[in-house]
Amino acid sequence: MTREVEGRQSILELADAYHRYGETNADGDFWAWQRVEDIVCGPVAEEAWELVVTLIRTAPDERLEYIGAGPVEDLVNRHGAALIDSIEGEAKRDPRFREALANIWLGSDDILPNVLSRLQAVTGGQIHVATQAEIDAANEGLT
Repeated sequence: MTREVEGRQSILELADAYHRYGETNADGDFWAWQRVEDIVCGPVAEEAWELVVTLIRTAPDERLEYIGAGPVEDLVNRHGAALIDSIEGEAKRDPRFREALANIWLGSDDILPNVLSRLQAVTGGQIHVATQAEIDAANEGLT
């Protein structure tokens, strides 16, 4: 098995465990949630991009909004400026990616205006942009 195939297989195994954890919350699969967060919020934008695209492509339809509100949102917050061309292109090509992207919330102070305008354009304005006060209020409702 080549290194590329081994890496791809590993990403697919991670995606499978991540989706399984999302559906069952089984303690044995929590590692996958943590690993996805580590990669997506980590320093390597291309690695995060490959993982997020794989998660979307392998997700059941009913999980797309969760992938959007989780890894896609984290990807945009962490690597949006570096990956905007890829994000925009994928959203134009893939309706599943566009659907996941449309489920993110962004802080109005946390994203460059030109990146935000491109994301809003490619999702038909569906991305929710909130002030920090709105985000804080929403988070209070979760606790």
